Amino acid sequence: MQKITLTTFLIAFVFACSSAQQAEPKQTPVKSKSRLPANYKVPVKNKSFEGEGSRLILTARRFAPGEAVLLQLESRDGKPCADCTIKLNGKEIPVVTLPSGGWGIAGIDPDEKKTEIELQWQLEGLAVNSQILKIANADFPVYHSTLNLGKYSEAGHEKKKESQDHLKLSWELKKNAYAQSDANHLGGSFFHPRDQHKITSPFWAKRVYARYRVKDGKKEKLKPLERIHRGTDLRGFEGTPVYAMNKGRIALAANLYYEGNFVLIDHGNKVYTGYMHLSRFEVQQGEIVEAGQLIGRCGSTGVVTAAHLHLFTMVHGVVIDGLSLLALTVPE
Repeated sequence: MQKITLTTFLIAFVFACSSAQQAEPKQTPVKSKSRLPANYKVPVKNKSFEGEGSRLILTARRFAPGEAVLLQLESRDGKPCADCTIKLNGKEIPVVTLPSGGWGIAGIDPDEKKTEIELQWQLEGLAVNSQILKIANADFPVYHSTLNLGKYSEAGHEKKKESQDHLKLSWELKKNAYAQSDANHLGGSFFHPRDQHKITSPFWAKRVYARYRVKDGKKEKLKPLERIHRGTDLRGFEGTPVYAMNKGRIALAANLYYEGNFVLIDHGNKVYTGYMHLSRFEVQQGEIVEAGQLIGRCGSTGVVTAAHLHLFTMVHGVVIDGLSLLALTVPE
């Protein structure tokens, strides 16, 4: 029998250790294990209004600017809402027909200054019902941060041909993605897009950036910049999972200039959720995804300071806090 020398044994041992270290990590489940992260609860508020031949029930996390609202219309005669209308603050909401009514989702404009907005609805052949919906005052914070723009701080960076081409392509891709919306895909409860809940920058905060760049080894201050944060930033270390909030079609999965690797889901009836700065995609454009399905991984692509998930949500052209959707359960 051939003898195993000490040298051969050591080589085999090192190779085995190396192979063990390079073994792939445990895979993330393709669907979120829970609708909401542990120890995270979402308040749910309801309002009900009586009208001719109908009842309108409103559900929201909070009736306030920047919040999503579910409007459910119940017909007293039990008939489908074949030709009914719902308007919030003068804007008509697409209605999904049910056997005994219908429903729609609206967004309260984050810049809304009024504390009372008009609510109207009508069933076919009946009078228009009108009520006043009282909403809370907006209470968005001012958020200060220091931003090292790196290459993006260069005065002419966005004027470079490469950047201009990328900006133009990004704009065209988004324009095409929003050009048309599917019929309704939504159903059931919404899922949190992360497996943990930690807001690192809140929705619609006024972000005041103290900007700088490092030039010749020295920190050089730049003119401060003020921006409204049109989304919600959630903690997400590089490679951590990102989940679809509800069922929909992947309207866009591409690398954009500011957003980085960006997934946009069309949930139908002009309801969109967007997931920015991903390190990688787990879905392809055109794919239909389910609520809670793994769609990507957190990262730091695009114009960012560190890895995280920026959640962008738009309902009928109104930008809202996407986390407010978690209070809603859509009829199926």
